[in-house]
Amino acid sequence: MNISIANITSQFRRKRSTGLPPGTPVFTGEKTPETAISSITVIDFGDGGFSEKEAVSIEECIPGTSFDMTRWILVSGLGDVENIQRAGNAFNLHPLITEDILDMHQSPKIDIYSDIAFTVLKSLYMAPDGGLASEHLSIILGRNYVITFLEKKSSIFDPLINRIKSNSGRLRREKADYLLYTIIDCVVDNYFEVTDRLDEALEEMEDCLSSSKATITHLRSIHNLRHTVTILRKSVRPLIHIVNELKHEELPNMQTNLTIYFKDLYDHIFQVVETIEVQRDMITVLLDLYLSSINNQINKIMQFLTLIGTIFLPLTFITSLYGMNFEYMPELKWHYGYFYALALMGVTAVAMAVYFKRKRWI
Repeated sequence: MNISIANITSQFRRKRSTGLPPGTPVFTGEKTPETAISSITVIDFGDGGFSEKEAVSIEECIPGTSFDMTRWILVSGLGDVENIQRAGNAFNLHPLITEDILDMHQSPKIDIYSDIAFTVLKSLYMAPDGGLASEHLSIILGRNYVITFLEKKSSIFDPLINRIKSNSGRLRREKADYLLYTIIDCVVDNYFEVTDRLDEALEEMEDCLSSSKATITHLRSIHNLRHTVTILRKSVRPLIHIVNELKHEELPNMQTNLTIYFKDLYDHIFQVVETIEVQRDMITVLLDLYLSSINNQINKIMQFLTLIGTIFLPLTFITSLYGMNFEYMPELKWHYGYFYALALMGVTAVAMAVYFKRKRWI
């Protein structure tokens, strides 16, 4: 099983913008038609029902003072820097928050302000084509709203939106802080799917190396898997600190006692981290297995060449002996001397081959 990671490694290899003042909004991602087109979806839910609409501007998404529901604002298309700046101004976000939203290199973290909590995550999931996809996800928790920023339009939140629409579970009855928890939980659930696929790929690679000759294709696949696990580890490990802080810190606008939920989420993340560490060890084992297979192939080749050289050693001696420039050599006068020499060399070669076979050297 080959997991493609081309669409996420570029995020880690692009250069950061340097020499700019702190808080300067610069989109550091790949500028494509998907990232350049900005879209805003507004979802309101609560005891009063459910509504979903596309917003023309971010300013119309600000909840009023009499708004008594929970609002989820989904912003996608971070290539539209001007639109993200307008969002920052509309919701009075610190310039450093706007900068981190647009910085695709930003590691997962949580920043707690007086009136909001700001979280950055790396959402990894299996794409429909079987490859590994990544989304730079920023989340803002306000009094009665949550804003999520995605690099481009994605379907990763469709299960949550469907739960709200169908009024299944408690999500529709809860406040914005519970929505924050469910978003992070959705990201962690996708990590489990990725680790399961990686386990399958590692087991398949182990079977291939055990049952067939190692090739350069196997080596490329192992390095591909190692790179994937490294990216996954960089994305997941900071979540331990994030959820631990959510578990203990008194967050602004926290209206629900979510300690037990964040404790459960912490256990899930710790389980993912442990799985990743096991996979890293497994990749080391696969590299050792690959090198061992290559060494075995080289040893077989050297053994074969050594046996050929050993067989030809007495033959070379015979031909050298009768190739000497002496005038008087009895065998040179024999009528069938040439054929006797050929027969002697043939018998010697066969005898040595039989001997090597009995010794199980060939």
